[in-house]
Amino acid sequence: MITIVCLVYKSTEYADFTIENVYKHTPMLMTGEAEFIFIANNATDEVKRHLKEKKYNHIIRDYKCPPEHTLAHWGFAVPSYIHEVYSAYNMGIEISKDIVCLVATDMAYSPDWLENLLKRLKDNTVVTSKLVETTENNPYPVFYNKRTGSGAYLGLFGGSISDFREEEFLKFVSEKKIDDTEPGGGHQPLLMYKWQAELVGMYPEGNLRGFGQYNRVAQYGDDNLMTKLLDNGINFITSLDSIVYHIKEGEQRSCI
Repeated sequence: MITIVCLVYKSTEYADFTIENVYKHTPMLMTGEAEFIFIANNATDEVKRHLKEKKYNHIIRDYKCPPEHTLAHWGFAVPSYIHEVYSAYNMGIEISKDIVCLVATDMAYSPDWLENLLKRLKDNTVVTSKLVETTENNPYPVFYNKRTGSGAYLGLFGGSISDFREEEFLKFVSEKKIDDTEPGGGHQPLLMYKWQAELVGMYPEGNLRGFGQYNRVAQYGDDNLMTKLLDNGINFITSLDSIVYHIKEGEQRSCI
């Protein structure tokens, strides 16, 4: 069983978009081979009501983030909200079945995205999708690719869910999709066995601070997870026939 885990916190529109789009392109959700669950992570009351009214599979996680001096004492760095994010994804891993797939609300999927991750998942390999990064309203397109080494495609298929041009995106996917892989990649969607994440202690619950300074990041939390996996003989690859559009900071920018 694959458990697809997605955090949501302040946008009912992004929650609806995610459900509609992921179910449209993930037949394994209909066959029972996969399940989808939202973690309402310190979500607004409106989002929590919406998830309940829509009967979306979800868990409410109301969590008080420790103060910055406590996070620094634990070895973490800015920004403090990242502690809430990584700890919530760790919760998602804990509640998952055999295989976990971590995704975000600002992503749009394409046919076979999950199947083409699953076919490459191995005891010594975790797999991520090939991202298409929006160039609209995206403050970090170059920085993001440089940091992750993802070699993500850049695309003009909409800067928010309201102007997402799915038909154009899917045409782009059909042109770019190849049955191959490349090393490394972005950090979501990420498919891995639950035991692989547990083996390495899952995510650190924050970015790691450097030189004793809370405002200096020595290593990002998702990079640290990959480092720990590699240290335990587990490779990290991108599936070039699993292509996902990344709107970038959708809920955070509150841009519908």
